[in-house]
Amino acid sequence: MQEAKTVVSTERQIPGSSSLGLLNITYIIAEFGGLRDGMDPNVAAFLKFDYRIDGQLVRSDQKKVGDFLGFDAFSRGQAGIYSFAGKVFSDEKGCLVAVTYDVDAQDYTVAMRRNNGPLPDLWVTKRTGNCD
Repeated sequence: MQEAKTVVSTERQIPGSSSLGLLNITYIIAEFGGLRDGMDPNVAAFLKFDYRIDGQLVRSDQKKVGDFLGFDAFSRGQAGIYSFAGKVFSDEKGCLVAVTYDVDAQDYTVAMRRNNGPLPDLWVTKRTGNCD
């Protein structure tokens, strides 16, 4: 693992209850071993979600966001919006390009806090740049 950091930790009163719900969101950057030829991604970005009610873990999930040759940065925009930046090899362009995965997790975190029913998919948009 290259990096892991909890970026959200919010506790809220559950409507109509005396219980408190705590949502933790952690980003994880993991490097995978294996044959590395300089073109195949070997770094993966994940978001991990844990939801606790009165200290008890009631729901947990981890979603893969995307792959990189090298990870550069994580950023958090408005609530529920996250970005991962790094580099990938572009077969089309024949070079390394900057790539950003923008994640909209707003609906996902609302569903996590409701603690019932299936969780929706994360909305992930991939943006690529030009050759470095």
